[in-house]
Amino acid sequence: MASQVARFLVSQAIMLALAGVPAIYIHSLIGSHNDVEGVKQAGYARAINRRKVDVDEITRELDDPMSFRAQVFDGYTHLIQTRMQSSAFHPNGKQQARTMADGHVLILERTSPDHGEHILFNISGERQTVDISTANSVDMLTGTTCSNLVTLDAYQTRWLKPRT
Repeated sequence: MASQVARFLVSQAIMLALAGVPAIYIHSLIGSHNDVEGVKQAGYARAINRRKVDVDEITRELDDPMSFRAQVFDGYTHLIQTRMQSSAFHPNGKQQARTMADGHVLILERTSPDHGEHILFNISGERQTVDISTANSVDMLTGTTCSNLVTLDAYQTRWLKPRT
């Protein structure tokens, strides 16, 4: 389940890091799975994310820290809270994108008038190490210090800002 959570969260982290104002579906935030049966019953593809949910079921699952739903919710809210702390994610901030590690790592450079950040996404199922040539950065998601060489586990995201 851990790789499913990580894979989903890296997709949402990319969306949150892109320039603009992110749109967050409630079903994404609470870790709902696709409603394949709902598509069959409704007869249209958008029913995939229109499942009616039971509040008691969601509450039970969110209270269990090992459940898929709780892990997605906790990870997603951590990404949102971290994003809110940085002016580099301003909707009018600048953005440049590039890939490394044979396309397995996406790097977004987000800048605001006062600083810039490197947002790294490992979109592969294998550990990747890249040289981003920005010594002495801090991962805003974990608080750890990074050197030029940054290692990302499978589907890991790192939001790096220069140390002050």
